[in-house]
Amino acid sequence: MDWQVLVALITSSFLSFGCLFNSSYSIPTDPRKRISHYASVYKLNPQSSQARQAQLEIGKIYYNQFDNPERGLEIFEKLVLSNPVALESGEALWYISRHHFRENEYGLACRKFLQFMLDFSDDERSQVARLRVADCFFELGDLDSAVKYYVDYRNRHPDDLQNLPYVLLRIGTVYAGQPDSIMQARKVFSRVVEEFPNAMPHVEVARKKLLDLGGVATVGPSDMRDRRIQSKVSSVDLIRQNSEAGIGPLTRPDAQSAFASWTQSTIFGYNAKVLLQQSGLLDVAEVRNSMAGKGELLDDVVFNVGLQFYMTQDYRRAGTCLEKTVELGIRDAELYLKLGVCYRKVGKWEKSTAAFRELAKVAPEDVGRLIDSSAREYRQGDREYGRKSLECLIGVSDQFDGKINRLLEE
Repeated sequence: MDWQVLVALITSSFLSFGCLFNSSYSIPTDPRKRISHYASVYKLNPQSSQARQAQLEIGKIYYNQFDNPERGLEIFEKLVLSNPVALESGEALWYISRHHFRENEYGLACRKFLQFMLDFSDDERSQVARLRVADCFFELGDLDSAVKYYVDYRNRHPDDLQNLPYVLLRIGTVYAGQPDSIMQARKVFSRVVEEFPNAMPHVEVARKKLLDLGGVATVGPSDMRDRRIQSKVSSVDLIRQNSEAGIGPLTRPDAQSAFASWTQSTIFGYNAKVLLQQSGLLDVAEVRNSMAGKGELLDDVVFNVGLQFYMTQDYRRAGTCLEKTVELGIRDAELYLKLGVCYRKVGKWEKSTAAFRELAKVAPEDVGRLIDSSAREYRQGDREYGRKSLECLIGVSDQFDGKINRLLEE
């Protein structure tokens, strides 16, 4: 009889465990009830991958929803210590690393990003971690280590056109501070100006530093403005931006007044004006001169600040800047893609759909990649978030609706 009781208990445990993770089981939406749910999962088998995932979700709730990062970080640290190379530990370590970096705790951030690089080298975020290690050394004043890691990043990722101008600018800045490396600094700054004329505001900073070092900026401001406009807008948008409506980078009669009128984003909770002021980019001579006139560089600056926040997965600050870039009249595939993701991350699904609908008009292939990443999340990660991510893509483009509906039936 005892063995029958034992079998019954084991069967009951498995059934309970299955209910807790079955896709048909409804996870509570209330954060406190979700914590209770995940705590129950953890207690069933604390050494299992499901328990680690539950622990991770509890940490995320404290960090993101209860505005209690200290408690969230404590849970993340315990998770990493329990099994340093588990996939769930990688996610926890990423949260820890980004937190220290955002809080300007560069020593701690550097160690955590280095740990992520070593333990999770196959994770695509290890590329960002490598760049952040260089940034940490730069901020700590260890310029020899900084330039070593920046050069290593440049060599490893020569096709990363989004970050390469920034990396080269940092390398040139280090060289410019070393009297015996001035020629190297000139070469690096010249490369930014000549090879990346649309990489605002980095190219403007490189031009200024090149002139300060006695070099020659071979691409003039008007040439770069024309190239920037050509790369960003269609002929229809160009006509609209040349109109008297004052929309977009060409026509902004009083940039200072327009900038002063910016207010807090009702969705993301930040003011792009404050974020730009904190970035220090408004102090760059070319940007400052532009702001004294028609503000031709304003859209570039706010876009790039948004991209920098996006790189660190600070989606609220990133979304604030990217949303403002759209308001300024810019039409760009990367802009719509990243803004849509930011809306998604804060639960604004309808806004996300609208952004992705604009993306489909200029880069439908990117919608296909979005579907693939959402499908992975749906199958292997947060199933509820993955489902919503797929659902918000329905109606974006008729050619993908059938594929999305088939995925949702899995």
